[in-house]
Amino acid sequence: MLDLAPLAHEQIGRVSDIPERAAQFDTIGRKLEMLGLAEPTATPADVAAADVTPTFKAPATPPTPPVAPRRRD
Repeated sequence: MLDLAPLAHEQIGRVSDIPERAAQFDTIGRKLEMLGLAEPTATPADVAAADVTPTFKAPATPPTPPVAPRRRD
């Protein structure tokens, strides 16, 4: 089923033998910085007003319902 074999002495290593991890970088982030788009965007002028629930004003006069066409017999 599985071909398992015992480890040889050459296969056993130390943690110090593991190479250092390469530095991670963000290519999209660097491109945005090069284009000058990495700066923060403008914030709303009045943060307190954003917490207010929007209101709906009804029209002054209700809309007229559509008129059904007359039947011709």
